[in-house]
Amino acid sequence: MTATWRTREEVIVQLVTLHRQGLSCRALARALGIRRNTVKVLVAAHVTARETEHQALVKPPLRAPRASKVDAYQVRVAELLRQYPDITAQRVFETLREEGFTGGYTAVKKYVRRLRPPPRPQPSLTTPEYGPGEMSENDGSPYNVTFADGHKEIIRAFSYVFVYSHRKYFGLYGSAHMLVHP
Repeated sequence: MTATWRTREEVIVQLVTLHRQGLSCRALARALGIRRNTVKVLVAAHVTARETEHQALVKPPLRAPRASKVDAYQVRVAELLRQYPDITAQRVFETLREEGFTGGYTAVKKYVRRLRPPPRPQPSLTTPEYGPGEMSENDGSPYNVTFADGHKEIIRAFSYVFVYSHRKYFGLYGSAHMLVHP
């Protein structure tokens, strides 16, 4: 049999394809014109590669944190946050600048974020209680409908819900004209 492959990648593609079809190592070696041990090594490498985790980007090495210009002002920033709990990072930056800080705003902002606790979540609003007949909801919307005989018509759907009893009314209408009584 003549080999139908030219590169190692082509051999691996054909090997994996035939292996998934259930061919034995001996049959794979014959079909591809390679040794049985090579078949075993390539199949094992493919299985291992499928089972290991792939990463698109290499993780950067862990580095020791660098000293920051804000480190010299940690006590002052903590004091400002204690004295003025709602102070902004911009105002902290301006205060530090007046006291001789030569760093940038971003460093101050990141440091203030680390020190300041996250805001407490606001409680949700309670749903008001309504008595019988005090509240209802309604909605109306048009729908394009094609009937079985082929003609098309705009049908209006109307819904009405009583909040207290949860009773619902749904209606379909051919027009949305209101009846006006004299």
